[in-house]
Amino acid sequence: EKFVEKALVLFDLNKHRVEKSYFDELDQLAYTLKKNPSATLYIGAHADAQGTSEYNLRLSNRRAAELQKYFVAKGIATSRIEAIGFGEELLLNQCSDGVECHESEHQYNRRAEIKVQMPED
Repeated sequence: EKFVEKALVLFDLNKHRVEKSYFDELDQLAYTLKKNPSATLYIGAHADAQGTSEYNLRLSNRRAAELQKYFVAKGIATSRIEAIGFGEELLLNQCSDGVECHESEHQYNRRAEIKVQMPED
């Protein structure tokens, strides 16, 4: 499968609400999905390492679900969406448990990676 479009959404600490500033970008992905009925959407949501790993897994699942709900509201069938929460498993930097990090470094890990996938021809 090849990715035709992707977006990165960052979240506030302990939050799963998608900020309005991302709506235009997400709407563009929804438009691409509508134009390409065979395309699917992949949502991988993540948390930083603050808090317990169990809590972060639940939080990232809520982030994934929130984004899925957004696309369903835009008319994309649930069957076309794969939404997964990874908790704090896939940090993009050194900010794991017990490591002193600046807030901006933690925020980098509080993200959802969203990709529109086209089937291979």
